[in-house]
Amino acid sequence: MMQDNKKLLVSLGCLLAVTLGVGVLPAWGQEGSAPGDLPESKPQEQGIDRDLLEAAYAKADAIEPLRSLLVARNGHLVSERYFRGADRSTLFNIKSVSKSFLSGLTGIAIKKGFLKGIDQPVSEILPEYFESTGIPGGVAIDERLLQDRPLTEIIGEILASGEVVDPADIPPWHALMRARADTLRQKLTIRHLLTMTTGHAWVENAEPWTVAAAHELSSDWNRFFLELPFAARPGEKFIYTTAATHVLSTAIARATTMSTKAFADKHLFGPLGIKVKRWDTDFEGNHYGGSEMYFTARDMMKYGVLYANDGSWKGTQIIPAEWVHQSTSQQIGVDSDEHYTHIRDTRPEISGYGFLWWLRKSGDFDTYIGWGYGGQFIICVPDLDLVVVATANFMARAGVQVADGVFELLDNEIIPSTGEQSTLTTSEGPEPADDDHDQAAQ
Repeated sequence: MMQDNKKLLVSLGCLLAVTLGVGVLPAWGQEGSAPGDLPESKPQEQGIDRDLLEAAYAKADAIEPLRSLLVARNGHLVSERYFRGADRSTLFNIKSVSKSFLSGLTGIAIKKGFLKGIDQPVSEILPEYFESTGIPGGVAIDERLLQDRPLTEIIGEILASGEVVDPADIPPWHALMRARADTLRQKLTIRHLLTMTTGHAWVENAEPWTVAAAHELSSDWNRFFLELPFAARPGEKFIYTTAATHVLSTAIARATTMSTKAFADKHLFGPLGIKVKRWDTDFEGNHYGGSEMYFTARDMMKYGVLYANDGSWKGTQIIPAEWVHQSTSQQIGVDSDEHYTHIRDTRPEISGYGFLWWLRKSGDFDTYIGWGYGGQFIICVPDLDLVVVATANFMARAGVQVADGVFELLDNEIIPSTGEQSTLTTSEGPEPADDDHDQAAQ
């Protein structure tokens, strides 16, 4: 009879889970995880208040597009829950969280000598995109016209000097603009690709049929982007640009003489026990640098735990520790992008950008975040050895709603469950026209 009662309780629990839209999986970590998988533990064994964590899950269930929420501390998965039909095997398009994976791959490529360093010119790796077109007719260009000053000002000075009497002797305007762009293009480095500071004229989030959409419809994504005019000098301004990370992916593939995915499988995914079944490519077969990678929530958590453990996984140093620290430290502020204003205007707690990681203050705690369109997150709180993973249905176009909800859970329930307090109240603001901070075309 006692055994029958236990079976009945289990059945009722499963029924309740389905009714609430929660995956029929353990909500709390348990010892004895499979080899190569995440170590698991009960919340209280890692200093987490189970009741506060349960309160977080109760609120999470009300975030309608949310599909998963996982919490790890001290390298152990302590809780996971899935919503609205998702489960451990569900593959999520992690959108721009892909960029944070690309950050780690860059650090590995540098450590192994495939890339010379973050200040290596991109032209050394992909020279075919940096050949100067010159002036039509082979006319030599006055070097003064390439100075970093307004072109009209320079031409006015030349005409005023009497050196050139006829304005018709000045080379065509479009040729001058291209020559000046060629000069700036030669200055591009790996650092600029990592920090969204290439300076290209780009609008990441806008109505359809803008530069971002034209980029994805072009036959050569890298050439399309690299030949765009410049809105700023390389290194000068933060302009969020998914196209720049695609150039980075192509550069890694070229430098390593294998596809970016093959390099990742060998040096990152393989050691973590991750099998990526889908990672989209451009029309030339280059793996998408800034989006369109598909992971389970648990595999996302593995990467978060790897970073939280200074790049080490079960005794093996996969990503150099110094790269982990550098990539999650502020490299650039995020308030200079004139078109990408919703982060600046509605999330003042976003403190900066590292190497393809967002930086955010949660009260007194620094966090770094892999953040993808529609509500995909890897959030690390290094001072607490805490990692949170969340995924959502990006097709719901409710990324701002999910971000508000996840950040509030982090600040008000999950961090306090460790015995610490996060006093920050997540600010709310109007939802941008194209939702989250990733390309609408994605």
